[in-house]
Amino acid sequence: MLKKIILSAVAIAAVSFTQAQQVSLSWSTDSGMGSASNSLARGSEGKIFKLSLVPTFSGGISLIPKITVHNKELKETNQQSISIADKETKSSGILTTKDHLYFFTNMYDKKLKSTGFYCQALDINSFENKGENTNLISLAADKEAQQPIFKYQLSADSTKLLLTGAPNDRSGTGKYYLGVYDEAMKKLWDKTIDLPNKGKDMVVLSESITNDGRVVLLVKHFDKGTQDEHITQGGKKLPAYSTKLLWFDKGETTQKELPLNTGDRFIHSIALAKEEKNELTLFGLYQQKPEGNINGYVIFKVSATNAEITSTGEFAATLLQSMEKDEQGSNNKKDGGLSPYFKFVKMETRENGDRDFLLEFTKGRLTPTGFTVGPDPRANSRPSALIFVHGNIIDINIKANGEKLITRIPKFQDVADLDHVSSFNTLVYKDKLLFFYNDASDNLKQDIAAKPKKTNFGIGGRKLLGSVDANLAMAIIDAQGNVSRKIIIDRKQTPLIPAVNASIKMSTHQLAFYAINGRKELIGLLEVK
Repeated sequence: MLKKIILSAVAIAAVSFTQAQQVSLSWSTDSGMGSASNSLARGSEGKIFKLSLVPTFSGGISLIPKITVHNKELKETNQQSISIADKETKSSGILTTKDHLYFFTNMYDKKLKSTGFYCQALDINSFENKGENTNLISLAADKEAQQPIFKYQLSADSTKLLLTGAPNDRSGTGKYYLGVYDEAMKKLWDKTIDLPNKGKDMVVLSESITNDGRVVLLVKHFDKGTQDEHITQGGKKLPAYSTKLLWFDKGETTQKELPLNTGDRFIHSIALAKEEKNELTLFGLYQQKPEGNINGYVIFKVSATNAEITSTGEFAATLLQSMEKDEQGSNNKKDGGLSPYFKFVKMETRENGDRDFLLEFTKGRLTPTGFTVGPDPRANSRPSALIFVHGNIIDINIKANGEKLITRIPKFQDVADLDHVSSFNTLVYKDKLLFFYNDASDNLKQDIAAKPKKTNFGIGGRKLLGSVDANLAMAIIDAQGNVSRKIIIDRKQTPLIPAVNASIKMSTHQLAFYAINGRKELIGLLEVK
């Protein structure tokens, strides 16, 4: 049975808005018991695939992966548990590319002291195994706690997949694996890089894959004879590294390097923001002091042979005053800037050509729990839990004529173990940018200039260690930089907590997500009209 709600969201911010958007929310019936983790993938013809790790208590607690598919009407059409031969195997997610479905896992081998990353092809209709479970790569790790970090990502046009295996702490030493595959998971090429690279210490800041299958690494190359962040020349601290873009391609024995001239700025982070017409847009955040606050941003345009700065900017005192009040930045005259916990999330392009570079305060911390689970505290003790904090959103809007508008959306989300209900996602609507996130009622009622109060989501959005008083909100930034906030789901009327951070874009104006309803879960489809 399909549940459908049409909501004309009520604006509660002081800023008026001339053209309100109508938001359509469609819901499936209950999509099974709540699980330890979920990930979504988009299929053809509007299908939504959900991978869940469902706890089972037979012979002890273990997690069984299960895939569920809903059609575009949100009717459940199939579900199937996936058999894993070795109980030490851990799920790494699912991926759909055209008519292909893949299930990724990883496993640490104590005898061989290595971690393997595996891919199992599944029939996209029956979910039955297609062929053998393939070991894509195994990398050495002396201890399980030191095993490499495996990640995968699609190119912008979804025709290529990049698999990376990076040293656990990214200390600049160890093996760094790059594997490029087509949409049918046929290996096109791979390469293992020894770090340090070319005799120099290298820290990888980000990695990406282009539509033609080239791999882009953005790195700090410490080439000044020290591993410190800075050297001192003429009484001034300068970066002890060069910021570079490294190209890796099939058949190339060595990488190509493009220097990124950042002057005397210390690069906090830099990433590929967009690929278009064989040109790359890079977005970076910089500091004037090593390990200081984030003072500004820099944008590069990159061709095959050249990298040039197209825009730079510093954060204005008026913004930093608000950030200092929010305890997410500083207005100190010596080092005013955003907190170092801010990171670049993504770039959006509005229909009028405006480009938006989006930042978010993101921090993790361990906190004591003070409780144990089960009769044997030695085996089942849980002395600490990982807490995720997702704070303010900063939108850097750059118009075609070069005009810049920087806007703050206040929030302070706190959740343990799994941060799917935190953070945000976005949709473009004409010349506006729409943000969707969960926030407490008190925050949405107070003036937008006020410091956001903490929204406590408990464990993964379930009411256990903390009360969940949160509504699904939509913040709208118009072409002039005005902000309006609206309630999309009022928790007092509809007790659902959407997993916004696990949502996926189904089309230009649609987001799909799962939502928590007590111990149950639903699949939802949000559309802006």
